[in-house]
Amino acid sequence: MVVNLDVPTTCHEVVHLAAHEIYPGHHTDHAVKEQLLIRDRGLVEESIQLVPTPAALVQEGIAEVGGSVVADDDLRSRLVAALARHRLDYDAERSEAIAEARRSLRRVSVDAALMIHEDGASVEEAEAYVQRWSLSTPEEAAHSVSFVIDPTWRAYALTYSAGRELCEAWVGGEPARFARLLTEQVRVADLLEAKSDGH
Repeated sequence: MVVNLDVPTTCHEVVHLAAHEIYPGHHTDHAVKEQLLIRDRGLVEESIQLVPTPAALVQEGIAEVGGSVVADDDLRSRLVAALARHRLDYDAERSEAIAEARRSLRRVSVDAALMIHEDGASVEEAEAYVQRWSLSTPEEAAHSVSFVIDPTWRAYALTYSAGRELCEAWVGGEPARFARLLTEQVRVADLLEAKSDGH
């Protein structure tokens, strides 16, 4: 895992990043599927990680939703204590409320990508849009837009917000359904079908 120290990071973002990348996110998803789907069942297609693909949408959705599924008061208090040992003040309840309020702003990077790639907007126009609507600094806006114009990653911008929405709707707050995302070959079509059925 690599953390960009040029971008200001809050304690909540560090907690979210650890959950996203390690447990119960990407590392957990890959380790469990390597054993259950690849080794036990021989589904070798699960061993490949392609960007950008529908599988990436599911993988990012799992990583985005996982932390909220495993979070409880005991885990929150342990995180607060762990960060306090490093002289970092973390108000988990307040931070989660702020993150929830800002959640819809995560789509702004997708809007910026569409502005550039569909509407022909300039990088500067997209950066101004991101800065205004995601309440970010000029540096953060430039970083966000650099992601959506990078040839490798530009189509990846939607995987975080769309993947989260699909997986969150599919899980419906039920840990057992989240476990199925980690242990089964769940496809985007399955998530879309569950969302249209209301679960």
